[in-house]
Amino acid sequence: MAEREIDNYLFRNNIKHGYETPLPLIDDNGKKITLHPDFCIFNEKGNPLYYIEYWGYDDTNRDYTKTKKFKMPLYKKSGITLINVNAKYDIRTLETNLEFKIKNHKIGISNFEDE
Repeated sequence: MAEREIDNYLFRNNIKHGYETPLPLIDDNGKKITLHPDFCIFNEKGNPLYYIEYWGYDDTNRDYTKTKKFKMPLYKKSGITLINVNAKYDIRTLETNLEFKIKNHKIGISNFEDE
């Protein structure tokens, strides 16, 4: 449901985007891998500009936590600009928080989190 709300926000604001667009990267062992961030935001030429990940909140799901801990360092190491949307903190005022995070991205702030 939250991903649909993010998609609707991007659509309403005429932000070119794709859903789970493949993102090829190299892991710490030099192996080629492909991640699928929730959203890819494109520039006017259709090139990836930055990515949005929606992180659901479920401390009991070990696989989900493991996936997040695997992805975050890869994004950082690869120089990927990432906007995080967190179910625990952002979902109540999703549109306001997303607008703020996108605006901050445009002035060069990546929204990485350590949790």
